[in-house]
Amino acid sequence: MTERNASLVLKTSDFTTDPLFATLNPYNTSRGFCNNKLSSMTWNNINLRTLLGDMYNDYDIFNLCLNTISTSLAPAQIDANNEFKAVSIKISGLPFINQTYNVKNGCNGNSTIISTFNFIDSQAITQSYYSNNIATFGKSQEQCSITIEYYKIIDDNLASPLNAYPNAVFVFDIFGIPKDKSNPNGSRLIA
Repeated sequence: MTERNASLVLKTSDFTTDPLFATLNPYNTSRGFCNNKLSSMTWNNINLRTLLGDMYNDYDIFNLCLNTISTSLAPAQIDANNEFKAVSIKISGLPFINQTYNVKNGCNGNSTIISTFNFIDSQAITQSYYSNNIATFGKSQEQCSITIEYYKIIDDNLASPLNAYPNAVFVFDIFGIPKDKSNPNGSRLIA
């Protein structure tokens, strides 16, 4: 049996196609926001009912799977300090379930790390993840704004390198978690 899924593609070009604009100023419109380093990006007004189609009515819990991150250009010189090239990719805005525990603070937050990523100066990067980076979310809201941020691995602070990160595309698959009669919340993971 083939599993149904929806795809979500978030592109920094949704904000601007001028790569120099965002490096000079933050970009803020009704579509979303990105800071001047392209390390914090928010896509506004994502309609989950439209995105998920008939899956919205058929499932209550979903797995968000990050498949691919692709950058548009080699990140020539993000920063002489290598601490800005290896980042955690944090995502927020969806009603995550059991994904947001912060060991340092000892409590749940509103974001989860969906992946880690290394920017390499000498090449444009495409990295496939084969759906192994998964975050589970529920259906408690129909509209959301999704934020993706790069955090430094060394100290878990929002990355603010000397130069901006390159434009990127994030490709996600979303799978509904079937309900199980013995477990009203559905199966934990999709096989």
